[in-house]
Amino acid sequence: MNIQEFYRFINEDFNDFFSRLPNVSSIEKFVRQFEIDQSYSKLLSSVQDENVQNTFAALLTLKGIALNLGFRHLSDSLDSMLVHLRKTGIVDREQCAQFLQEISIIYNNIIDGIHQLEL
Repeated sequence: MNIQEFYRFINEDFNDFFSRLPNVSSIEKFVRQFEIDQSYSKLLSSVQDENVQNTFAALLTLKGIALNLGFRHLSDSLDSMLVHLRKTGIVDREQCAQFLQEISIIYNNIIDGIHQLEL
């Protein structure tokens, strides 16, 4: 699959992202690097540890990366969890699990798409 097909696969708007970074090879490079970024695993471990500061940091980092790459669905899901944490000020594993379920589905779909990109 090419990069445009990838964005279709993850149900995102390639043209919106392309208008900000009109270089396909750069887009492909940054998208491929998304998989090796540790923010998602840091998010999971910080929630497991119920660490508020690290959870916020991981959420904000991952949300920024998602926005920069045009992954709006992921960004929106992360934002929902951020809003919740700002209200409560605590990391409750059970409540966070509901947010993480949606985040994980979207994240894993992106990773699946990256694996299908042509080399």
